[in-house]
Amino acid sequence: MKFVASRLSEGNKLFPAEIHIEENGIKVKIPGFLRGDTKFIDYENISAVDVNTPMIGYSSITFYYQGSKAFAHGFTKGEAKQIKEAIDKGKVKSRTKVIHHDHHHDMTYNESPRHTYEPPTIEQVSKSANLITSQVPSPAENANQLYNNQIENLINLALADGELTEKEKQILFRKAEAAGIDLDEFEMVLEAKLYERNQAKN
Repeated sequence: MKFVASRLSEGNKLFPAEIHIEENGIKVKIPGFLRGDTKFIDYENISAVDVNTPMIGYSSITFYYQGSKAFAHGFTKGEAKQIKEAIDKGKVKSRTKVIHHDHHHDMTYNESPRHTYEPPTIEQVSKSANLITSQVPSPAENANQLYNNQIENLINLALADGELTEKEKQILFRKAEAAGIDLDEFEMVLEAKLYERNQAKN
């Protein structure tokens, strides 16, 4: 499937943005005056898809992947919904392929599946207990995390370049409001994190 942004939308007059839904991922073409920017993103690497559909005007889509993000604007509300649904289906299909491949790999090296139960040894139980203990966050780690993992990850992605655009701010505030977070407090935290990030660069 191929989706092309409307030339009537902002930034798409000469070279409209394009989103191609392919078998293993999506190809996003962002317009540019001299040359555009094309990215291919595997479904398994897409961590989140955020769709902004205002009451009036064209919709925007932001893709978050491997600590980066891609932004495309100029699609109808229906097109934005179709794109998100296609990506969700692609991610499910990608996960199914991986599970099927792993299962086939296991069967190849085992002549027949075993259904008998073998109780774990003392060494296995001990290793599992140590692994679980090591994965529990320390009080210091909990102190540094004010919000849930999804919001913290979105904040880190938005501030990765040391800037906070109006579009990024709208996305973050919408997520914070949905999570029941006080928006005045959230804005203070954002400004503090942005200041800290810029000070660390200097």
